[in-house]
Amino acid sequence: MSDLKQSRADRITDWALLAILVVIGLFVLSGVVGLWVTVIIPALNAPA
Repeated sequence: MSDLKQSRADRITDWALLAILVVIGLFVLSGVVGLWVTVIIPALNAPA
């Protein structure tokens, strides 16, 4: 029975790590998109 509990705990841990990675990825992605929007758009508008 301890093996079943261990595998279940491992599965929960894997899902928790995956969720954390997804959240971090979303934060990084939003930061990169924000940087592009604030840097690229003025750079395109200024020379024109």
